[in-house]
Amino acid sequence: AKRDEYDARGLTHVTVSTLHARAYQASFDLHGGRIADSLELTGSLLASLTDTSALDWPLSRRDAVRDAIARFAASRDVVPDERHLEVDSSDGGIVHAARAVWLASCSGQGTIPTTHDLYLKLCQLDADRRAAMFHGVDVVLLDEAQDCTEADFSLVEDTAGRSWASLLVYDFRQRIYG
Repeated sequence: AKRDEYDARGLTHVTVSTLHARAYQASFDLHGGRIADSLELTGSLLASLTDTSALDWPLSRRDAVRDAIARFAASRDVVPDERHLEVDSSDGGIVHAARAVWLASCSGQGTIPTTHDLYLKLCQLDADRRAAMFHGVDVVLLDEAQDCTEADFSLVEDTAGRSWASLLVYDFRQRIYG
């Protein structure tokens, strides 16, 4: 319906899409459409990625890895590290496991289906993929920016390969996420 509204107003040059939709297409060669709603981290999977025993990965440690990856995906950072751990937790191999999961999820080998946040992160970190996301785009209007992550901002603000202007629209009184 939106396309028809734009066409009726003579705005045939306007395309409306989300960052995730653009990143999905720009990273399709790696995930082939195999997207998981959340990371399914089993003890045996983490053991195989980290050369440990499945017994080393009880639910609490698997959750710590999943949380570290989520914090990493939302950040501007290049690799998962200690900054992505819970404030009161010690590493205990969590960072190593988070790095292994990150590499496996974006390797294109189907080891771990990627998630929406991870293919967006992949595009944020790869200048060629980021350029492909915005190929032919002159202006990016990022609406509801108060709910964007640092990774989202980085996608539209970083200068590597950039050929577009960006406008960030936000209202901090409407912020729904921490």
